[in-house]
Parts: sequence; structure tokens; C-alpha cells
Amino acid sequence: MLRADGKALLRGESPTAELEHAADGSAGGNNFAIRVATAIHSQTAESTFHASDLESEQVRVYRAENGQRLIVVRIPSPVPSVQTFALSPTGTQLVVITNSQLTFYVVPQGLSRP
Repeated sequence: MLRADGKALLRGESPTAELEHAADGSAGGNNFAIRVATAIHSQTAESTFHASDLESEQVRVYRAENGQRLIVVRIPSPVPSVQTFALSPTGTQLVVITNSQLTFYVVPQGLSRP
């Protein structure tokens, strides 16, 4: 993940059990969220995916300015959907689909670092 000035904020590797990553940002550009869906077993590009393969999902919200992690939400039995979360335009709320409901979380704003 890169900042607007091209400097790296986040970097890492994905194990084969991670199915996909998705990202969303607040309209003001203050915060961004990354979702990682994890499978029960390692998956390859040739693997056939079934909804029952989903083990868990994790959504993390970061401050765009410095990469500070603000909140982590873990979903043990995620909904098999393309988009399961969204940040509010101000980046102060996160909504996640869990089972058959929407769950809202307040995103702490943390401390700005120079």
C-alpha cells in the first residue's frame, strides 16, 4: 500500500490460505481499510472455491498519513460476498456484514505522529 507521495505504508506477503484482499478509503482520504479473507485450506489459482472454504475474515483500518493501525475487526464466519465492509466518508465508522446483519464500529482516530 502506497501513500499519495509514493512512499510505502504497508508491505507484506500473503500465505496461500489468504483468498483475497480488498481495500476501501474514506472520502476525505484520512483512513483506509483492508480486508483479508482466509480459507480453511491453502488455495491455488486452479482450486475450485466453495463458500464453505471460508474460515474467517479480518478488516483493519489504518491512518493514511502514517500507516498507524486504528482498529482490527475479526469475523469468524464471514459472508461469502465480494464486498463485506465499508468506511464512512469521514473514516470514523466502519460497517461490516456479519451473518444477516450490519455491524457498525467506531474507528478510534489515534494520535498523529510527525
